[in-house]
Amino acid sequence: MGKREKLLAAVRSSVERVGDRQDLSCALDPAALTAARQLAAYAAGGDLEAAHALAWLHHLRSQALPRAQAEREWTEAVRLFGRCFIVEEEAVPESLRLAVAERAVPDLMDLLNRSFSTTTDPQLLDTAVDLARRIARRIPDGHPRHSHTLSLLCAALNQRFTRGGDLRDVDEAVRAGRTSVRATPDGHPQRALYLSNLCGALLERFKRTGDVKDVDDAVKTGRAAVRAAPDGHADQAVNLTNYGAALRLRFIRVGELGDVDEAVEVSRAAVRATRADDPRRAVCLSNLGVALQSRFQRTGMLTDVNEAVEVHRAAVRAGDQQAGYLSNLCLVLLDRFKRTGDVKDVDEAVEVGRTAVRTTPDGNLDRAVHLTGLSSALRFRFQGTGMLADADEAVETGRAALLATPEGHPERAARLANLGACLRMRFERTGNLGDVNEAVEAGRAVLRTVPGDHPQRAGFLAEFATALQLRFEHGGVLGDLDEVVEASRAAARTASEGHLRAMPLVSLCIALRRRFERRGDPRDVDEAVEAGRAALRVMPDGHPNRAGALINLASVLRLRFERTGAVADLAEEQSVWEQAAESGTAPPWMRIRAARGAARLAAPSDPGRAAGFLERAVLTLPQVAPRRLRRSDQQHALGADAVDLAADAAALALADTSGTASERAARALRLVEAGRAVLLSQALDTRDDLSELRVRHPELASRFAELRELLDRDQSTGTGAGTSGGGGTLTDAGAGTTAGAGAGAAHERHRLVAELEELLGHIRSREGFAAFGLPPTIDDLLAEAAHGPVVTYNVSRYRSDALLLTSEGITACPLPRLTEEALYT
Repeated sequence: MGKREKLLAAVRSSVERVGDRQDLSCALDPAALTAARQLAAYAAGGDLEAAHALAWLHHLRSQALPRAQAEREWTEAVRLFGRCFIVEEEAVPESLRLAVAERAVPDLMDLLNRSFSTTTDPQLLDTAVDLARRIARRIPDGHPRHSHTLSLLCAALNQRFTRGGDLRDVDEAVRAGRTSVRATPDGHPQRALYLSNLCGALLERFKRTGDVKDVDDAVKTGRAAVRAAPDGHADQAVNLTNYGAALRLRFIRVGELGDVDEAVEVSRAAVRATRADDPRRAVCLSNLGVALQSRFQRTGMLTDVNEAVEVHRAAVRAGDQQAGYLSNLCLVLLDRFKRTGDVKDVDEAVEVGRTAVRTTPDGNLDRAVHLTGLSSALRFRFQGTGMLADADEAVETGRAALLATPEGHPERAARLANLGACLRMRFERTGNLGDVNEAVEAGRAVLRTVPGDHPQRAGFLAEFATALQLRFEHGGVLGDLDEVVEASRAAARTASEGHLRAMPLVSLCIALRRRFERRGDPRDVDEAVEAGRAALRVMPDGHPNRAGALINLASVLRLRFERTGAVADLAEEQSVWEQAAESGTAPPWMRIRAARGAARLAAPSDPGRAAGFLERAVLTLPQVAPRRLRRSDQQHALGADAVDLAADAAALALADTSGTASERAARALRLVEAGRAVLLSQALDTRDDLSELRVRHPELASRFAELRELLDRDQSTGTGAGTSGGGGTLTDAGAGTTAGAGAGAAHERHRLVAELEELLGHIRSREGFAAFGLPPTIDDLLAEAAHGPVVTYNVSRYRSDALLLTSEGITACPLPRLTEEALYT
């Protein structure tokens, strides 16, 4: 028998003799006391058997000794029994359980602090929950420590729920928190803490169940906690950040803008209430960043998203790169990318999203959040780059996020919608019917899940309509088109804000037009016209999708004019095409398409005006194909609208009755040469002027290319732009769309357009770049004739001519019998 065992046996023997002989004096045996003093070293090292034996000995000695000595023995017995109480309540004598429970509260607080700071030992939190329950059972109502213990139990159960997801834990946490608050009078120094713990539990339950009553109660409780804390209270930062989180979550669920404004201000106050080295600072920063991001998603204010990015970066630094802070940074970078198109943001979003997922273990409830963020980032990067690997990874991470989200979770619908959007976008690239079929079914499931008053329902309906329309365009099943019409109508009715109705109305306009083309029901084309007009009424001037909406309206006006011959429709169509062509914030390819439509209607009566539209379109060609697209995609981006664009512009310039014949011929040849320079090069990257600019002024060339790419992007929701003979589907009109595509995005595009114009002026002021991005001058053309005459044939739907370039000038020779039909037959 070793030394410990001998000492333990000696102490236990003394205790047992008291029971056997019913003689308390046996506990006073000097030999037992000597053994106890030596055994205490083992108890101090965590030996619970030793602590239990010693506790009994001190308990018995407290009963045998005079009062003055007994109190010291009783205190030591309670202390040692407290060690055992943590593991097993029955190990403590009934007469001491209340006293032990009272003195175990500091041990409970220590356990909670250690369990909150680590996720590697789940048993630590289980032990804390069990101890809190034991203490709460033993301490009677009205006892000063009863409310405190219940609040600690609330915090422990809430923390365990966030890690394990057992709804019973958070239900019990809310009950314990409510009881704690009810039992604590106003003015009590701990009331603010108890209210804050209850607020946290209500929020976690709301996140899981979506019950609006919980988030309303959380707002009231959080506000009461802030008011209950005296000035300078050490935990006021926690109270403020919980209250701010409650306001933000209620804003997301209910949509009241006042909530998110107050959430931002409250969250700022929480950050101000923490020192730079406060371990709670990262949480406060993160909550402020999320509040700013939520407000940006509603208002589109670029200042909010820029501040949110910097605040989240600070949270990542303060939180030692924790996965949750990284995931929040991923999401806000993605929101800024959707607003500004800066590819550096989406690239960084993908990288930090991957890190967040990589550092989150399987089974952690936050893993689904991080996977969803990564999936969204990959989806939007695929939209910009066309890299199929991004689309595949977006789908797989979206599936993983959904698998990690239990049925009934309030975020399951949004994650299912994200997966549907990923599948739909991959279908647009690959044509795999399985993807679009799954996207449609995902949309149906989402709409079955979310209630009719859900603030995101309009977006979910719009995404469902987009997937259905794509499937219709591929398969031609009219049932799909009927569903698109109904879903788009519902989305327009459901949208909470006027500008949020715009894209559902555009989608409805397209679907009704397509259905009219198939069925010929005049009611469809009439409703399509009204939907198109309604979309423009709620879409602010300068909105990046306004040109697409105008083109759709022009298309349905053309259809109705062809059916009825109404001159008013023809006049409105002309006006709408011209508005679209003159939209400075529309993507370049869309302005070119609109210019073609405006020129087609103006040509019979005013060829000079028509030539002006197409001349501007030719000058826009260099802005069309972004650098990040592959060569094959550049050719697709130029598309059918660019084919023969320069030829039509030249033909209409020759048909113009203003100016001299020589001036008209020179204008026509300049346009032909400008168009040919872009079309033959297939991409601006190979043009001499940009290549030379990169050599001589690389900073200017780099910024020009960046601005061109930003302005050529389709913004946030799809345009739905199509001609009367085209498909015209929407893209990305649902999950992941932000309100930043409204007035805020319009302001940003105006800024980018102004910057591009200023940059072009700066470039053209440099020596040798006066004609950068412009058609060749007359002198440039005449120089080409130095070695002999040059003849250029221009064949167009409007007219055909030979353009003769000699050292004496430029002339045109009409070729009325050289038609497009004759050329290709």
